[in-house]
Parts: sequence; C-alpha cells; structure tokens
Amino acid sequence: MSEDAAPPLRRVRWHHLVTPMLASLVLPLIVALLVIGWDLAGGRSFDYGLLRNFYVLCGVQALSQIGMLGAALWLLARISDPDLPARFVPISRRILLRVLGAAIAVMLLLALFEYLCDTFLHTHLGDDAARLPITPHTWRELPVGILVIGVLAPLSEEAYFRGLVMGWGRRHGGNAVAILVSSLLFGLVHLKWWTPGGLTGWLLTAELAAMGAVLALVALRTRSLFASAALHAFNNLSAVVVLFLFAAP
Repeated sequence: MSEDAAPPLRRVRWHHLVTPMLASLVLPLIVALLVIGWDLAGGRSFDYGLLRNFYVLCGVQALSQIGMLGAALWLLARISDPDLPARFVPISRRILLRVLGAAIAVMLLLALFEYLCDTFLHTHLGDDAARLPITPHTWRELPVGILVIGVLAPLSEEAYFRGLVMGWGRRHGGNAVAILVSSLLFGLVHLKWWTPGGLTGWLLTAELAAMGAVLALVALRTRSLFASAALHAFNNLSAVVVLFLFAAP
C-alpha cells in the first residue's frame, strides 16, 4: 500500500455497542471485589449495609458512568465514518440558548404528562425521582448528586446512546432508525419496566424513550453531543434541585 493511500474507513459495529455496556458493569464490579477482598484479607467482615449508603451508591454509579464514558470516547475516537450523526464538537452560544429553551419546554411537557397520568391513571410517575437512592436530600449530599446525576450521567449516556447507538442505527437504516433504536434502548436500559414495574414502570419507560427521541433530534440537528448533553444535563439538574428544595429540612 502506498504512503498516500487513505486509512481504512472505520464504522460503528455491533460489538461497539456492547463494549461500553460491559465497561459500565465491569469497572464498579472490579472495585467492589477489591474492597471486599481487602476487608477479608485484613480479617474483617464486609459490611453489606454499605450498599444502601448514599455515597457508596453514588460511587458505584459514578464508576459505572466513567466506564461507559471512557469506552465510548475511545471507540468514537477510532471511528472515522464521516456520516456519524454527532460527535463532541463545540456549539455556539446561540445554539446553547436554543437547547436550554427546548429543555424547559420538554420539562414542562413531561411534568404535564406525569400529572395527567398520576391524576387519571393513579400512577406514581411524579414520585419516581424522589425514590432513587442517589437523589440527594441533604446539603452534604447535593454536590455529589449533582456530579453523578447532572454531569457524569449526561456525558456518558450521550456518548453512548447519541454517539455510538445512533451511529449504528443510521448506518443500517438512516436517521429514522437511528432515532428509534437509540430512544427505545435509552428507555429500556433504565429498567423502569422492571422496578417500579407495572403501569407506572412502563409509562416511565415511554417517558424516557420520548426524552431519548428529543435528545436524538437535537444531536442530529446540531451534529454535536455537547448540545444533547446540555439538554440532558439541564433536565437532570433541574430535577435534582427541585426535589432537593422540597425534601431538604
């Protein structure tokens, strides 16, 4: 091959979708096994009650998100497909303001959806975020909750769902497939259909899938994962702050 030959084109493959998921599971598992092994080696018994501790749960969640983000960024850096829907490229202040406006509109629509479901279908969509074990309830917990829910989660999930998953979907069926696959997977992976389950769980899954579709459209329109991450972060941060203000003593 001559020195002037173009490098091979690297596209999103199916195994690229598996790797970040595995990394999000393996990294916290390795750390947990090391901690348990350290305790056992020192003759101490591991306190499994720590698994219900806010800071421990946030640490596990942060490790999971770091594993997903690191693997997704590594793969995105290796993919040279020019048709990749979105990458982490800078956005203008004008686009950022539009994204924040869209975030406010989406939040109001979702709040209305939750209110109508809870009122007429007797579900508990409005209480879901408050039940999350990583939702902060004290001033000491607030910075940790903001970091995990408002920063790491949007970055890792946008890199994976709107970066890799949409890249795979667009390659196999265009923009419609990219939006459909990424939004459905985004809704299902949060496991709301499993817990709390029932009608509430499936409605929460549908709500997450709808949010995923909006994030996909933003990523496609701007071709920037920073844009969808900004909308995602604003939504998460708003939920954390509102719940904290109502729950704080």
